[in-house]
Amino acid sequence: MARTVYIKDSLTGGASTALDGVNGDDLIEGDIGLCYVSNIKYEYRLDASNGAAESSPDIIVPDTNPGTKNWILQGVTNSTDAAAENTDIDTGTETVDSFADDLAFGAVWHYVLDNGSRTNMRAGTIVACWDTVADSTPKYRESATADIGTTLGVVSFSVDKSTNTVRLRCTTTSDDWSCYVSRKLLGV
Repeated sequence: MARTVYIKDSLTGGASTALDGVNGDDLIEGDIGLCYVSNIKYEYRLDASNGAAESSPDIIVPDTNPGTKNWILQGVTNSTDAAAENTDIDTGTETVDSFADDLAFGAVWHYVLDNGSRTNMRAGTIVACWDTVADSTPKYRESATADIGTTLGVVSFSVDKSTNTVRLRCTTTSDDWSCYVSRKLLGV
């Protein structure tokens, strides 16, 4: 029988979205459980003969037909990477990405920008930091490739805060731009 990877959004609670909601009869030795809870990834391996009592997050026991099966915690990591896009940026300023300012105090965005026809493009990196205590304006810097076609003077980026939300903003002087970003939070 092949091992299965279960991806869930909670550890306990017995629901179908919880790791302990997987029926013990469906589990075999070595199955993998990945749980994403509040930007944290919990990694589990199923031990079919452990039989220990539940002690979350270290040991998770299936709510239905547990037998001696336990999910044993293997590791915990911050899953602060995210992807975002805005595929219809028109003249003016629009948000490409946003998140609560208390999730971190810095971010790095890698982006690619194009006008939809792949004739005007650039890629780059934007680095920003902010102070949640003094509620200051974020400080940021962009570095980018040379243009394919023309983007400089047509498209620019900024990072701001609005009501405790950090926003990556894109300003254009023409319509139909697309921006794709991957984000890494820093200082989590």
